[in-house]
Amino acid sequence: MKITITATLFLALLLGSCSTSKLIGNGSYSDLSLNVDSDKYEIKRLETLSVSSSSVFGIPKKRAKTNGMVVRFNGVSLNQSGRALPILTILASSVGIGYLLNQAAGKRPDKVIGCGVDYWNGSGWSQGPVCGDGGDKLPVGAGIALAVPVALMLNNFIYSRSAQSIALQNLNSQLLQKNPNVDVFLNPKYDIKTKLGLFNQTATVKANVMGATLKTN
Repeated sequence: MKITITATLFLALLLGSCSTSKLIGNGSYSDLSLNVDSDKYEIKRLETLSVSSSSVFGIPKKRAKTNGMVVRFNGVSLNQSGRALPILTILASSVGIGYLLNQAAGKRPDKVIGCGVDYWNGSGWSQGPVCGDGGDKLPVGAGIALAVPVALMLNNFIYSRSAQSIALQNLNSQLLQKNPNVDVFLNPKYDIKTKLGLFNQTATVKANVMGATLKTN
């Protein structure tokens, strides 16, 4: 039990105020060559987009109804972030840690006085009461209940980028919806700010993107 409390306090100090800020720009590689003739494409800087997202226990809160994906878009590798896997991880961690706590606590000593000792009954020796199992000091159910807060914190740490992943997906969805006439998106610059707490996390992503539209005339 002392080990669990110590580990919990350590995690609280470790994850209590963790925030990051990233600026991501495009390198030399581009989906659309910058050497194309200007008479073929019209290239312009698109409206700056800003999207915020959050998650609790590593489980994303909000996701755009329409999934956004820009194929071979430079700068950030998008990973799909769902809800099913983090929930399953919480359940598995709670049960696993709860069982370990149950085993670490051990068994209660038997309360039967004189168990396993033969005694004189006045006419002969009789077998004393059999020593039994005093039961678990910490039942499995109680161990799981104690393990839930630790499992929630661990899950939030394991899926520490779930809010950022959802924010990026939602940003791409907005990018496609607000610019239906753009044929190619290129040269993105990202400003990503994330904050990781004990049980929750937030992410804000700003993007400046250029769009190329194929001239039809």
